[in-house]
Amino acid sequence: MAFSTSILIVYFQRIHQKVYGMPYMVSYGKDNKIMQQVIQTYGVENGKKLIDLYFGMLSHDAFLKSAGASIGVFKSQIAKLVPKLSKLTEKEKKGKWI
Repeated sequence: MAFSTSILIVYFQRIHQKVYGMPYMVSYGKDNKIMQQVIQTYGVENGKKLIDLYFGMLSHDAFLKSAGASIGVFKSQIAKLVPKLSKLTEKEKKGKWI
């Protein structure tokens, strides 16, 4: 499980670096626990999609602009992200069968 959480944390770090041009400072105990919950609930691939959706929301959401990008804030936004993930997954499924 630790390897899987590392995959999501590194993925989050890479997107953070790309968006902000600055590294993300990992809080390993807290961030590992959050990513473990994400993986147990949604899996690694959907976890990556949730991270992509989260960073996509940053420029449009006033709370996120002021809170900044962190794995803790990411967790707080999952309830908003899941419906978007569901729509994205549905589009991907339709695309495979067309």
